[in-house]
Amino acid sequence: MYALAVELPGRVALTSTTRMYEYDEGKVDHIIWSLESSKFERERDKIESSRVVAFAKKTETRKRVGGLSSLEITHLSKDERFDYVLVKADGARSRLVKAPDGNEPLVPKGTGLVVPFVSVRIVGRTLSSGIAHRPEQVASVMGIGLDEPISPKNVACLLSSPQGALHGVGTARVVPILNMMDNDRLVAYGEEIASLALSMTKRFDKIILTQLLSSRICKVIERQNA
Repeated sequence: MYALAVELPGRVALTSTTRMYEYDEGKVDHIIWSLESSKFERERDKIESSRVVAFAKKTETRKRVGGLSSLEITHLSKDERFDYVLVKADGARSRLVKAPDGNEPLVPKGTGLVVPFVSVRIVGRTLSSGIAHRPEQVASVMGIGLDEPISPKNVACLLSSPQGALHGVGTARVVPILNMMDNDRLVAYGEEIASLALSMTKRFDKIILTQLLSSRICKVIERQNA
């Protein structure tokens, strides 16, 4: 979200619908802890003097912040002071991959674009709790067993499945990101995954390949029209 906030023009709001790590104060200009009308209005000057503003709630968990409700995010999205609202709607408990539970992801109503993330580093590794959150569910969506190696086709199945990356996205536009393309071997895996996923679903037309270490886009794989 930080990288995207830097690239987008205008004023950007960052928030989440789930718990997440504390915001990096070096990458946001201001953090607002309440959307209560009176408190929110007292932040007017700080909002108008900031470009990237984060919205969160305090939690009892150390170094974690809470998210906003779908209704609160809808209210925020109607605030004309913000050109974009970026929402983290799910998390993988610091693992490389996950499959959503029945109520996940918590995508706010009116969302225009959903960006599912998967790390390409899972290719070739065995499916276990060491790399996956809810590995049994990931196995079911991918069509493999626990402790079996993950192939590019398995990742493509996760990206293209209504029980995987497409779960809960509604009518929003979807553009998946394959992250951690930090060497030629991983880029080759990413290209194979993207090609397979695009052949498995018409729900999205492109997949973005990104590098973690350099924080940049390395390729965009688009559907080839016949």
